[in-house]
Amino acid sequence: MRTIYGLKMFTLEDITGKTGGRPSVCNLLKEDPSILDRFEDGEKMVVDTGLHQNFTVYNMAKCLKFVFVSIDLFEEKLILDNFTSNISDVLKMLTTVSRTEKVERIINKHIDSYEKYSNKYSGEALLKEPCFMFVFDNDTNKLVDVYTAIPGEVIYCLSKPIEYECSVCGKIEQTENTSFNNFLPKMYYKSSEKEIDYRCEDHKEHDYSHVGE
Repeated sequence: MRTIYGLKMFTLEDITGKTGGRPSVCNLLKEDPSILDRFEDGEKMVVDTGLHQNFTVYNMAKCLKFVFVSIDLFEEKLILDNFTSNISDVLKMLTTVSRTEKVERIINKHIDSYEKYSNKYSGEALLKEPCFMFVFDNDTNKLVDVYTAIPGEVIYCLSKPIEYECSVCGKIEQTENTSFNNFLPKMYYKSSEKEIDYRCEDHKEHDYSHVGE
């Protein structure tokens, strides 16, 4: 969590620390973000936290776009693409119709299998599925990193209210991170070298500023 003018802001680490993993395959995926182009729009879930995007989060230190693809579907796609590309080369060298038809039946079987995975791991069904999570900088659209995560858990993390507690009376104020009208708490703060002291309206002092100012 990063604090800017007393305002607590989400960082990527807050999200991946609670919801994500990072197996070694993510290093390979990070080298080739264009791999997402192999998937249809319906096979991907996009959560864009930028201003005026589909899931604006006002308490983000840096606006990010998360693109999710089911791990099962992703792996099935890699198998299919590599299989069919190699088989296509084999087809060019076959001389008999029976062998050609045999190979074509194998290809169609793999295509049918992928379509079943695509139907299962698309749209809202992805919310509860383990996915590869591609994280993009919202401003530059450049890939930041790749993790594994369940989309619904990421959305829950971003939606969960951030709490501020008055150091005098213990009163707690919560923010609505996805609401422009309610992402600033009714709290006041004063910074020191060691910490930030929060006070509610009843216990603020003259040298305390409203959070966000």
